[in-house]
Amino acid sequence: MPSAPFGLTVAYLAYPERTTLSDPHPPFSWCLETGLQAAYQLQVTAEGGATPLWDTGKVPSSHSIAVRYAGPPLESGKRYVWRVRVWTAADRARASAWSKPQSFATGKLGEWPVPSPKNDSWVNRNPLTTTDLAPESIVKRPDGSYFVDFGRAWFGTLSLKSTVEGRALVHFGERLAAKNTIDRKPPGSVCYRKAEVALKPGENAIATPAAPFPAGVRRGAVLIPPGHDEVLPFRSLELEGWPGELKKENVTLHALHQVFDDTAASFSCSDPTLTEVWKLCQHTFKASSFLGVSIDGERERTPYEADAYIAQLGHCHVERDWPLYRHTLEYLLHHPTWPTEWAHHLIFMAEADYDFTGDASVANRLWDRLEKKLLREKARPDGLLVAGAIVDWPPAERDGFGGGAIATDNRQMAAPMVNSVANAFYYKALVGMGRLAAVTGRPDTYSAEAARVRAAYLATFFDSGRGVFVDGEGSTHASLHANLFPLAFGLVPDTNKPSVRALLKSKGMACSVYAAQYLLEALFAAGDAETALKLMLAPGDRSWRHMLEMGATMTAEAWDAKYKPNLTYSHAWGAAPANLIPRGFFGLHPLEPGYGKIALRPLPGGLAWAKLTVPTVRGPLKLAFDTRGGRLAFEVTLPGNVTAEVTLPGSTTPRVLGPGTHKL
Repeated sequence: MPSAPFGLTVAYLAYPERTTLSDPHPPFSWCLETGLQAAYQLQVTAEGGATPLWDTGKVPSSHSIAVRYAGPPLESGKRYVWRVRVWTAADRARASAWSKPQSFATGKLGEWPVPSPKNDSWVNRNPLTTTDLAPESIVKRPDGSYFVDFGRAWFGTLSLKSTVEGRALVHFGERLAAKNTIDRKPPGSVCYRKAEVALKPGENAIATPAAPFPAGVRRGAVLIPPGHDEVLPFRSLELEGWPGELKKENVTLHALHQVFDDTAASFSCSDPTLTEVWKLCQHTFKASSFLGVSIDGERERTPYEADAYIAQLGHCHVERDWPLYRHTLEYLLHHPTWPTEWAHHLIFMAEADYDFTGDASVANRLWDRLEKKLLREKARPDGLLVAGAIVDWPPAERDGFGGGAIATDNRQMAAPMVNSVANAFYYKALVGMGRLAAVTGRPDTYSAEAARVRAAYLATFFDSGRGVFVDGEGSTHASLHANLFPLAFGLVPDTNKPSVRALLKSKGMACSVYAAQYLLEALFAAGDAETALKLMLAPGDRSWRHMLEMGATMTAEAWDAKYKPNLTYSHAWGAAPANLIPRGFFGLHPLEPGYGKIALRPLPGGLAWAKLTVPTVRGPLKLAFDTRGGRLAFEVTLPGNVTAEVTLPGSTTPRVLGPGTHKL
């Protein structure tokens, strides 16, 4: 008998009973431990009811994701329970046991609230929760004060429980200056604050400074949802005036975050620093989810398009929280920011959501707003955009792009006005829209335009004499950025990839944390995992090794404060390794949306061994390689309803694998 389905979601929510849905026809998805599904039966019952409202009967189908409700109309403000069982191709006669039932709640069906900075409508999102954390260590210092360390930073509040009355002064710190010492003058926007607390016997005293973003103070800041206390990011405390001996049970950090499965993903490898970098990224996604929307960090608490896309790629490789980024996408379509390329990132997000979930309904519903993000009105007759580009941020990280010339359409962006960066993004966005148009049943007016833009791009920006791309029309300068984006986005002809890759290697990490996502993508796309690994962990102050060395416990906004004086230590766009490790070193890419068919092209890049578990909408993928025996040994465990095409280094012919464990 097949195993019972597991990993149920409704509208891709793992915890639908703790939120509300607005989709009158929500999609149901489930995972299979092994095997290929041949049929399913799904039942939906009103909570407390005895008879199913909708019983599909036995449906011959391999579909185990995005099976939309098609029964009698659901009612708003009600609770329902569903379950599913399956038949597999190996045992068509016997059904599996029923899955564990999962409940879900409806809100106002058919209404899609416009996301607001007030954050006062919690629909179609996984719930927030509070984790109570005890200190990892408490040290009494010679002056009688206490140093309290929680090990890493969280967005949270603090409670102190005393047995006597008194007052204490609490210093909150996100960074250490030395052992057992908070940095009270941290760089940039890294957090340090203090608050005086009145202590009463037997009562929990909440010690948190005043809200950093009261309503209306900062335009664009997303507020703490109603019903939750204000939070700040801190990992350590210094307590002055504590009466008596301070014990762990006297101090609690209440960490606010979305519900997060710490066991959904794992990674370890022969390089302990890379393993720690992955853990840094995983923690970043959990800790920075405290608003239920992807933000740029503590300083602004504002969603930005590029930040959100890079966070989406990483977060969705460590946890099954696709709705967080659906909400963020819609938020940014209503509350956009200013850079040219940031607009295109929203199309990237919609396409990535389709790849992760196998469901293009978000792109379909938001189509008109997405299409405007192409910025087609800025195109000239040959198809190229006439627009400044942000290129990189901060501006000093642009590797001399355009000789420092300022764009005429926005002084924060760079010229030339016909440039290789904005048009690389335009090309990739057109390709994405063409793909989404096909799946949503719309005319594809984008793919042919993408081909025309590609031809104009190569004719305008490629210097055939040097084999590299220049910054813009009329330019002779070939910056790192003019070359990394076309290589990452598939604009470079195969014959020219070696010369473009050589330029990238010669320049190294001459870009910001943001552009590093695409630089490393480009290197992996060119098969150069060794250079990618060296850059990720390079000595000096421009790598993820340095993030660890400077004491960040969430990923930083910039490589160092000297490159961005107002940096935060809570910026998820710095968590790119969470997606680059599976997509780069393991070569994991979906060949079909929803990960029913995947590609695996491992590139160890100098790692002796590595092990990875990645969650997908169909279940966990477990991958491992080992080169210590003089050859690459690759082990793959695929869940049910997943097949893989595996191409090992030196081979051009993929091996096709089905569900189960395979050793190659």
